[in-house]
Amino acid sequence: MFTPRRVAVASLAVLTAADSALSQSLSIGSMFSRMQNKTIEGVTVVTHGFQFTDGGGDALIDLAETIRSTIATQTGGNAWLLDYDVPDDRELGRFDLSHASAPPAGAAAGHVVLLWDWAAESNRPSPAGNPDGPGGRFADSAGDALFSFMRGLNLINPRNVAASPKLHMIAHSFGSGVTSEAVERMARYNVRVNTLTYIDPHDFDQAGVPVDQNQQIFTMGKPAGYGATVWNNVDFADVYYQTRGTQGGLVIGTDNPEGRPIPGAHNRLLDTELPAGNPYGNLGTDSDHSYAWHTFYAATVTGVAPTGTFAPQQAVDYTQTGWAFSVHNANQIATTNGPRNFYGQGAQAQDHEHSETAIVNRTTGQPNLAGLSAAGLTAQNITDGRFDPAWQKTEIANGDLSGGYGRTIGSSDLIAGWSHHGGGGSGFVEEQDGHFIRLNFNEDNRTHNFTYVPINAKELRYNIRVVDDSSNDVMTFRLGDADAGQTVVTNNIDVTTVHPVFQQQSQAIPAALRGQTTTFGFFIEAPGIFNSVDSEVDLDNFRWGMLNPILQTSAGNDPIDFGSMELNENHTINQAFTLKNVGEAESVIDVQRFLNVLSAGQTLPHLSSPDFAYAALTAGGSDQASFALRFAAGATAGVFREKFRIATSEGSTEFNTLAVVQPTHRWDLDGDGQWGVAGNWRGPIPDGEGAAANFYSIITEPRTITLVNPVSVGAVALTNSNT
Repeated sequence: MFTPRRVAVASLAVLTAADSALSQSLSIGSMFSRMQNKTIEGVTVVTHGFQFTDGGGDALIDLAETIRSTIATQTGGNAWLLDYDVPDDRELGRFDLSHASAPPAGAAAGHVVLLWDWAAESNRPSPAGNPDGPGGRFADSAGDALFSFMRGLNLINPRNVAASPKLHMIAHSFGSGVTSEAVERMARYNVRVNTLTYIDPHDFDQAGVPVDQNQQIFTMGKPAGYGATVWNNVDFADVYYQTRGTQGGLVIGTDNPEGRPIPGAHNRLLDTELPAGNPYGNLGTDSDHSYAWHTFYAATVTGVAPTGTFAPQQAVDYTQTGWAFSVHNANQIATTNGPRNFYGQGAQAQDHEHSETAIVNRTTGQPNLAGLSAAGLTAQNITDGRFDPAWQKTEIANGDLSGGYGRTIGSSDLIAGWSHHGGGGSGFVEEQDGHFIRLNFNEDNRTHNFTYVPINAKELRYNIRVVDDSSNDVMTFRLGDADAGQTVVTNNIDVTTVHPVFQQQSQAIPAALRGQTTTFGFFIEAPGIFNSVDSEVDLDNFRWGMLNPILQTSAGNDPIDFGSMELNENHTINQAFTLKNVGEAESVIDVQRFLNVLSAGQTLPHLSSPDFAYAALTAGGSDQASFALRFAAGATAGVFREKFRIATSEGSTEFNTLAVVQPTHRWDLDGDGQWGVAGNWRGPIPDGEGAAANFYSIITEPRTITLVNPVSVGAVALTNSNT
């Protein structure tokens, strides 16, 4: 069994023959390596909620397998179950290969259903032993690890986001907070989440549920008081929740958790969809909270309720709700059937028993206008959701060590962000004069969980002080994971001199590890057989030091003028704009998306860029992205104004365009001809003070137009060098 007090990286886990499951599992890094030769056709992620036991991470495996098998049947292709397990507290996660549907070793294409395990964190107080610290650290760190794993497993591409497969994120209860944190990080990188599903999201402090204060998930999201958020990268979000709270008699020590509607989502209150009365019995451990996923939502995947489950009070058409909205359902129904209805009335009315009173009147369901105004929000903001992410790329999960740790008997050395998901070790958080990792004789190493390294991360920055020095000890910094096929970088850190005050140090990030998911750790060793560690070192405030890219645009005038155009004409301007990175050497800007910005009342964009493609712009070289713009004129005469954005890894640059569409008077002959012949013109012959004669690109060489009789026109447009 792995013992993290002496070992801190997944590839060094100590295994025993007694643990038979390990023979059918892969380390985290090894699975990362295996997935690199896979063509990912779609991704579904399923995340559980609170678990009483640390080994309960497979709680939703039946739902995950139901989704996997349904996708395989619908598509006739491969659909794999990627079952990630943390076997127990203080153990490293691994991937279970015992399922017949586990991904094969060779190259292949298929859909991935990832079952995410954070059970060992879900029942941990956060912050532990630090009541004044920030909450949500274990859930936040689990969400960071989920995002990082998805990159390591080749399931998303934070750089070329258009290459990321279609994505459906599903979470139950507390897991909604974990999933929300992962989606928030994707939002920062512009990765689209096509479908986001929260099943009975429990992201609030409910009376009688003491674990709510332990986890404090309600501190993590937007708006204030929410931990499950619909971020600005989500196409469609749906929520299925109950507020009845019925449970079996053996659910001891807590009232049954309930759910609530979420701003920005299509919300459905489960009422008659639940079984009548309390069918769970005095000796039962089931509940409405669990029924929401294992019966209601599972039934929407197959169209019928699972065998042996309790029937709802009224018949439910499971083909018109739940997984029917999923981007991966071959029979997907229109998402317009699921309106954003946080403030819904009548048939769309919600139960706001647990909603935040700052944004809604719990009795009437109407907006709290005063509360919204105080928060700088409107009712429309709440209806729409799509909040901007607060998380920054420089952040490292629990890098400031201000929460999510504890040294209680039997569970010492557990640190959010530094345990279970590739992290571990014996170093602990000291809190007597701050909050920092301490390494010494008994606690001589600590490794962070697998985490995504931003493409512009040039160094890992941290604060260090040497409390007790040593002439013999060797302290090393290690970055990289050999199982993942990465070159492990090792650097020595001087501990021969006491430094009683924290000082900033940094470790360079090799270019090969930028944009990758990896681990880093610190180790103190005493060379020789009979020597022991006698130094003491404190570490704190871990964050990424970033290269500074600068986006330079060359787009001519703003607005870009397309000039006079015929009705319904397509007009292309080549090299209308260029983008270049003129920032710090080696910095990178990823040019990701061309986005139309529709004006109020506008339903169809006139502007496009047919040759737009992903481009990576590295400073110091000749990299440049050039794109043509195409403007499709309208069916009526007038002035058309558009906006578009070029989304990059460093933000969006917005441009304006202008097109003037005039009535059709266009020369339509590539040859000599007479002005007054109707067949030489497209549309009426231009004649009169209000008419315009347009000579466009149809003329390929010098031509002569003969006037038999005098003609008066208001304008002549010569947009061809041959006229």
